[in-house]
Amino acid sequence: MNAPEVDVRTQLTIQLGLINGQGKIIHDTSMDIEVFPIMESCVTTQVCSTGIENGKASSLIKELGIQSIELKKLNEDGVILIDDYAVYKKKNEETILKAVKHGSHAIFLELPAGEYSIDQSEFVVKPCGMLPVHFASRKNRPPIG
Repeated sequence: MNAPEVDVRTQLTIQLGLINGQGKIIHDTSMDIEVFPIMESCVTTQVCSTGIENGKASSLIKELGIQSIELKKLNEDGVILIDDYAVYKKKNEETILKAVKHGSHAIFLELPAGEYSIDQSEFVVKPCGMLPVHFASRKNRPPIG
């Protein structure tokens, strides 16, 4: 179900019924939700994605309504979303590290469990019952934070 488009925050009641083969309602329920108007993006930072074409990074950017730019055109305060560590290592590592050292931020999305190395810093993503857990030391600021 897609929510209706609204101009202002609006209360909506969703009703659901379970009907048997004879058309008799076996169970019904309802839930009140609030629908918000579509907002224009307030992101002023440049954002780009690297990794899988039409992957999670580019999908996230599209869902947020943000204009994506090419990595080589990124400003010093940009954000780089990375959804594939192997592609990062093989194609983009040097460019991304240079951008980060000049003020951009690199964000890895959903790294699978394993050992990783980024700019001579090593870390481990451990498997977890719910989601992968990312560990970082709070004692010092990571060099590419």
